[in-house]
Amino acid sequence: MKKAIDCLLIGYLGYNYSKINETLEKNGLSSNKMEKDFNAAIAYLGTYLNKRNVTFDYINYIEDDMEMLKEKLETLDISSIGLSTTYCTSIQSVESIVAFIKKVNPNKDVKIILGGAYITKLINDSELQDNMVLQYVLKKIGADIYINSFQGEETLYKVIMGLKIGATLDDIPNILYQYESKYIRNELVPEDNKLEDNIVDWSLFADRVGRTVPVRTAISCPFSCSYCSYHINAGKYRYVDVDIIEKELNSIDKLPNVKTVHFIDDTFNVPVDRFKKILRMIIRNKYKFNWCSFIRCQFLDEEAVQLMKESKCIGTFLGIESGNQYVLNNMNKRVKLEELVKGNQLLEKYGIQRFGSFIVGFPGETEETVNDTIQFIKAINLKYYGVATWYYDTRTPIHELKDKYKLIGKDYNWKHETMDFNRAMELNQYVRNQLTTSIHFVQDPTWLFQLIDEKVDINQILEIVPQDPALFTVHNFK
Repeated sequence: MKKAIDCLLIGYLGYNYSKINETLEKNGLSSNKMEKDFNAAIAYLGTYLNKRNVTFDYINYIEDDMEMLKEKLETLDISSIGLSTTYCTSIQSVESIVAFIKKVNPNKDVKIILGGAYITKLINDSELQDNMVLQYVLKKIGADIYINSFQGEETLYKVIMGLKIGATLDDIPNILYQYESKYIRNELVPEDNKLEDNIVDWSLFADRVGRTVPVRTAISCPFSCSYCSYHINAGKYRYVDVDIIEKELNSIDKLPNVKTVHFIDDTFNVPVDRFKKILRMIIRNKYKFNWCSFIRCQFLDEEAVQLMKESKCIGTFLGIESGNQYVLNNMNKRVKLEELVKGNQLLEKYGIQRFGSFIVGFPGETEETVNDTIQFIKAINLKYYGVATWYYDTRTPIHELKDKYKLIGKDYNWKHETMDFNRAMELNQYVRNQLTTSIHFVQDPTWLFQLIDEKVDINQILEIVPQDPALFTVHNFK
């Protein structure tokens, strides 16, 4: 008899490292292979369901574990399948995943539930509010139930339980579900799932946890950068107390394979006093793992960086975005260039690795401001960086100022008073051509930080692993 479970959770990232790892293995560097963080959505949803006595199994990343998926579909009696679309970037990618699941699933009656940031954004896209258009898109994707909530944990639980007992879905808020030949849209009721009530139970995933685990200590972001919609979608910024974080880190420290904790808060070092308390707690516990996180330079002082070093911080992700004050102001970054310089100097002084991210093409950008960014990167001696061409998301605050900047278009097809997308792409390449002493790193910086911490010869790695985005192969589901 097959083992029965209420839900099979499936994660997706959209790319894999197979070509990179093949190259490393051919050069005798198999121990340095790239490895993804454990899927945060799977860990969080699995913990939430388990606390409510819902049985589940999971596929961490479908693009890596297709054979495991087939095996579970064949050997388990599954009531429903939940797919997280957080990292999906196109309707085509979601459609192909759903089609693949249907193809390999022997039980065609199992309902497929889609949730996550991408699906929620898609459902609420202004261009899809015409019911006929939305119906067409949902049918094209092919799932049975869509969760329309940026949180969605409670909704997922209600859907799973409803399916399990054969109840109707008409009284479950925040969903669109297929009924005969169309999708019924239920009312919206905002969820408020408190992070402190659902700290991940890592013992549920201990057998498959690898080198790096994600830990979230806050929801949303305390800032409102004009190119970003996260603070809008995620709602009010809130964070958990240090003692709750300590309990989760204690459980992670017991996992044998973990080497790095990746704090995935959008800004880990805010509020500053709380940040220092967390670091002192990590130092006091003498955890075996090191850590990395997203940091805002303007909130660093000497004491904080000293504590970062002592608590085994191996790297920081710095969302610098521009080396020009006018562009930073347009982005509503709320930072002065001198503050960015000071923060970088402190991190460099204490030997903490830095990866800086930059955007080319934001409204107000010119060839001159791009050259300012190049000079800024040189001035702060930034060895590792990434530069992206601006993506115009009409759900971000900059959209409200479109008339001011004569901004038209959307996504990767835009134009404003000083630049268009094609010119921004050219300048993106120009930045990389000019920064001959810095490395444009297209792989996961967490891997970079780990290699540096392990005293690996980075130059040797980079010589055999070209910095080519094509190496992030998007899986072709067939």
